[in-house]
Amino acid sequence: MISKLKGVIPDDIYTELDLILKNRQISASQLAHILGNCQHECQWRIYEENLNYKPDRLLAIFPTRVKTIEKATSLCKEGVKAIGDFLYGGRMGNSATEGYTFRGRGCLQLTGKTNYIAFDATVIDDITNSPDLVKTKYKLTSAFWFFDTNKIWSLALDVSDKSILAVRKKVNGGTIGLEDTSLKVKNFYKLLI
Repeated sequence: MISKLKGVIPDDIYTELDLILKNRQISASQLAHILGNCQHECQWRIYEENLNYKPDRLLAIFPTRVKTIEKATSLCKEGVKAIGDFLYGGRMGNSATEGYTFRGRGCLQLTGKTNYIAFDATVIDDITNSPDLVKTKYKLTSAFWFFDTNKIWSLALDVSDKSILAVRKKVNGGTIGLEDTSLKVKNFYKLLI
């Protein structure tokens, strides 16, 4: 089934997918869902949250965390580590100074020390002490882990609009990117069947 993806997805993603599927089986619709969501999230080139924001954008993207333009301006002046530590520090298993260390990585942006530790238990490498492996060696594997952990596979049994919406809500927490993801999921499915 995945031979149809050769040249459609990047070679490193294809190789990782081939390794993943040696140990598990999923349907064409399930594969279309994960690939469509991954492609939407990372565009097959952005495997790390860089946190390099301008104040107005930081305020717009994280309104529940960054409440004023003054705070956004101050964080941006301090740099990406300060932004990461402010956004993710003291939550998701992170200490106050670990937010940047455990920022989003991989195709679906694995975030937070709790998730890194849980994912670490499923692979041979030490992810907790080498989190950059999620953006290099395990970018797609971490997405499969996310689908496993959040029980998304059972929502991906077809590529109906209802199914695509349900999966997107689990991946994104809402419907941001739904139209683009829907197109990608359906295109992958057509290619795979």
